[in-house]
Amino acid sequence: MGNLFKQVPELNSLLLFLDGVPSFTNVYHEGNRFFIPKRVLDFFHMTENRFLDFFSEKAVEEYHFKRLENDFLVFEKNEKKGDFNYIPLKYNLAEQTYALPLTKENGFVFHELLVHYLLLYNLSMIARYETEWWSELVKTMPNKDFPLIETFLQVSIEKGPFLVYEYLTKAGH
Repeated sequence: MGNLFKQVPELNSLLLFLDGVPSFTNVYHEGNRFFIPKRVLDFFHMTENRFLDFFSEKAVEEYHFKRLENDFLVFEKNEKKGDFNYIPLKYNLAEQTYALPLTKENGFVFHELLVHYLLLYNLSMIARYETEWWSELVKTMPNKDFPLIETFLQVSIEKGPFLVYEYLTKAGH
């Protein structure tokens, strides 16, 4: 579940506070151009060329590297009618910006709707079958699990319907 929490951009500031390590970096965009800070190369331990290959390999839709501009890698995304899939970028609804996960974990390429579903499913199973653990968590709140779960549930109240709406209206179904 820890890897899944790191795939929700709205949890970045909380994870940074709890762990001291950011899980996302903001990506600036203008139209279909995305500006990824060059400092992500340090997080991924990659050269510029290796990162370009990695990003293109993981992207679901087609991105084209345009140029290096100041301290940003500039990508252009092919826009299609009904297009909504920006993987590996995720949309931060709270800040209304795109963000790039700073981990190469398996969840890197999951659509965020799937991430929310998996986390909510896991939490429902814990609440149902691990009632002792759940009640201890609610009573004592000594570790980072409680603020992560509580914040995620607050985010999901708004983000869940947003992700479903995006999927239903823009996925071309």
